[in-house]
Amino acid sequence: MAPSDRLPLRDGRQVLLRLLGADDASRMAQFFLHLGDASWLQRFHSPGRRLSVRDWAAITAIEPRTREAIGALSVPDAAIVGVAQFVRDGHDATVAEVAVAVADAFQGSGLGTALLQRLAVRARAIGISRFRALIREPNRRVLTLGRRGGTRVRATYHYPGVIEAEIDLLPDARPAPAGAQEDT
Repeated sequence: MAPSDRLPLRDGRQVLLRLLGADDASRMAQFFLHLGDASWLQRFHSPGRRLSVRDWAAITAIEPRTREAIGALSVPDAAIVGVAQFVRDGHDATVAEVAVAVADAFQGSGLGTALLQRLAVRARAIGISRFRALIREPNRRVLTLGRRGGTRVRATYHYPGVIEAEIDLLPDARPAPAGAQEDT
């Protein structure tokens, strides 16, 4: 991915996609704090907006090749409106935990799919071949994100109400334009 890629969304809006850096931590925190209640619950699996200082540090940390994030910035104000992140597994460097969040006003525009696809391309480039994600069962539509753009998904129940998805990142996949996507 170039330093900043312009991406047209299905609804006609445009965003800029770029790798986020350590200097984006406070902007990422603001983005997460402004998610609607349902979006917060889907991303953090907790109805309250109380995270410890340690949790905030972990969520917004960026470490090249280990903890990376791609952000979607709105045009023209450059506010973060979506984030896809991975954290490489400490025991298996070919696996990473993944999470995607999209601002409520941008849901359904194809942005979630585009972010996940771009993150998968980045992950494959540095040797990650599988994503793992915990998904709240009411958010099963997220599983369809992983079935597009060169991935294969296996889902199992992790604990009541939560599904663990294993997403194989296929080496020949390329991201499609967001306008060609279906959900999120």
